[in-house]
Amino acid sequence: MKSISLYALFPTDRLKKLRNLRLPGQRLTTCAVGPLAALFGPTRPLPLASDRKTLGRALVEFQFMLETLLPLGPVLPAAFVCQFADTDALDAFLIAHAEKLQQALAEFGSRRQHQIAIRYDGSGAAPGADWPHAFETILREACVDVLMLPREDETVLFNAAVLIEGDGTERLDAALEKIDAFDTAALRIKCAGPLPACAFASVRAEPLAVERVNDACERLAVAREASLPDIKAAFRALMKVVHPDVRTSSDVARGAETAAREARDLLLRVREAELALDKAGRRFPAPPPALRFLRADSSGQAA
Repeated sequence: MKSISLYALFPTDRLKKLRNLRLPGQRLTTCAVGPLAALFGPTRPLPLASDRKTLGRALVEFQFMLETLLPLGPVLPAAFVCQFADTDALDAFLIAHAEKLQQALAEFGSRRQHQIAIRYDGSGAAPGADWPHAFETILREACVDVLMLPREDETVLFNAAVLIEGDGTERLDAALEKIDAFDTAALRIKCAGPLPACAFASVRAEPLAVERVNDACERLAVAREASLPDIKAAFRALMKVVHPDVRTSSDVARGAETAAREARDLLLRVREAELALDKAGRRFPAPPPALRFLRADSSGQAA
């Protein structure tokens, strides 16, 4: 079966609106798992990273689709690439991580993202060295979060994604007016948006290889079906052996401690996901895909 891509998550009370959604060139499908409604479709071949023109066009199409979803209400966007082998894998992912996904939808679903780019056209006095910091301070007072982005060229003084509450547009406008007052003639402010909170909490699924889970079990010396208390107890026992305060070689100890913590965290996440599937009366032959919330300034946070 052809793989599928997740685009966004919604509360299930938006399911009827989702089923009536039509986008040019998109074959969209919906499903509901508990309180979550998912919008997904067939995975399209991704352009090579070197093919910037095609990749840019694909990103623009993805952004347009997310903009189209805004009138439907609270939305938690998926990352640009969020693929599953089939609908069974998607169902397992949604069931296994339902609680964390609901929390993220409640926190970010009604918030909106804008991108603020501020250029200096050179017509006035040279901008102060502290202006970018002042711009950031003003925006942080008006927004829920500010995420600094790379500047495209030397004419760009400031480039950031900002996150506002659903009713925060007036506060954002007032903040931009304060910034514009620094030099109304020479500053060029571009505010693009709104979008869902793509840069702040995009959903990403990461397949977990059976070998990786087995290696973690071996490191902690626990069985594959070990319970949560068993995994924690095995980790504590291992720490008594590999902790830097015990080992004579601190470098080796630090490496062993890091590996043990990573194994514990992985097994706890996998076991919690499997318990959620068991509770729902569902079985999945492989470890359920891991959940990661991506943020544009980092690789993301495992959940």
